[in-house]
Amino acid sequence: MGGQKDRELSMTTLTRPPMPCSDFIFTVHGGDIYYYHFREANIDKLVHGTPGKFVTCDVCPGSNNVIFSTRKGEVHVYDFVTHKLIFADKIFTGVHRVSTMKFHPTGYFICFGLIDGLLTFRRNFSWKTLIAPLSITTAPILRIIFSADGLLLSYFTTNRIVVLLKYVPKAKSWVTFGKCRTHTLDICDVQFLNDPVTHRNRLFSLGLDRYLVEYDIVGSNVGDPKGLRVLKILRLEETCQPTAMVFDGPPEFGLDCVTFANTLNKLRVFQYKEERVRGTFAGPVFGREHAINRMVEFPSQMSASRHKKFVIFIRGNKLGIMDTPLDGNPHKYMAVFTHPGPIVELSVVPDREQIFTIGHQDNAALQWEACMRSVEATVLMGGSGITPFYHTLRRNWGGACQDIVKDIDLIFFFLNLKRVDTQTDIFNITRTIRISEIPAVCRACGFYPSEYEVRTSKNFYCSLI
Repeated sequence: MGGQKDRELSMTTLTRPPMPCSDFIFTVHGGDIYYYHFREANIDKLVHGTPGKFVTCDVCPGSNNVIFSTRKGEVHVYDFVTHKLIFADKIFTGVHRVSTMKFHPTGYFICFGLIDGLLTFRRNFSWKTLIAPLSITTAPILRIIFSADGLLLSYFTTNRIVVLLKYVPKAKSWVTFGKCRTHTLDICDVQFLNDPVTHRNRLFSLGLDRYLVEYDIVGSNVGDPKGLRVLKILRLEETCQPTAMVFDGPPEFGLDCVTFANTLNKLRVFQYKEERVRGTFAGPVFGREHAINRMVEFPSQMSASRHKKFVIFIRGNKLGIMDTPLDGNPHKYMAVFTHPGPIVELSVVPDREQIFTIGHQDNAALQWEACMRSVEATVLMGGSGITPFYHTLRRNWGGACQDIVKDIDLIFFFLNLKRVDTQTDIFNITRTIRISEIPAVCRACGFYPSEYEVRTSKNFYCSLI
């Protein structure tokens, strides 16, 4: 029987000489990650941690700088080309908590929206206060937007209030045009539209109450007791709720064409001037637990003489690219998984094809590079006409795809027979049906549209003739 030393367990499972490891990486409480160089006896910081999680981000126009902020107001500025930290400090003290922020189109200053409703303006990188904070509302500010010319600012809060401010060059300050609470449910999005005909800015808001509201910027005056005036209210949906919007659509429908997503996983093209739905298309399906909750226009220069518009969208924790114009082709949607939880903030740099995202309860902020040519290549490889839709049926139903196509042929055949008044009439069977018979095909396939959807679809199909 061996001694005490023989009965002791070894610290290793394999008998081999020790492996020299001079350099190593370690982390500390707070999220900082360091690289220790043994021979040089120095430490390099690889990742700068934060005491809190990032809640908002934005890119400074005309530079390579992207800024991230925590709820307690600790700001981190990175160069997204060299991936180096430029600045990190806490610029808010006391009880102030940051909810959102947005750079001015010139990049001269940045506007912070706080949870207590304060709106603060800070000089870029010096973080000095330009003007006194504005306290217009008391509810948390959800999103801030600027007009293209930088003269108008708007934001909306958690209690459904839309606020409009205008910059006065002589006074070098922002004055409140007014505020308005029009929606009865939460606001999904607020956007400016620059009208090329009148060269004026137009303000729109979209809510879960299914209404699209345009505000009267021209008719609203500073100090008006009626506040921000409403120009027009339109109802977009009857059976579901809109979740996001972007001003994009076919050129023949005008520049005020709105593309919006809804909770039924559909994308609709709405012509604002005619107040008509011009198209309803199947949206991207990447899990049904979330609807599209954000859409951002993403113009791209494909070549020296060709420009094209894309749309960046968020669906839960998926970040995707949408090719335009929309026609229901499933190959026009591409998406990737990003964060473990839902994406809470998005910032894009179209001229650099860069995208930045922040996840919910996530300490990581991710940078993505968008390749638009791969989206176009996917669309071309998917085929044209009804080929992409046939591939979708075959992928989802397998061998039953042929049975589905035969059932649809039978439906068309029976609809043709309904046109025959008597049995002695000579009637040629065709593969086309009348516009008024399209709802019958939908009902035979298991989809029962409402009268509003039937009327909307008939108007759309009639406009194509």
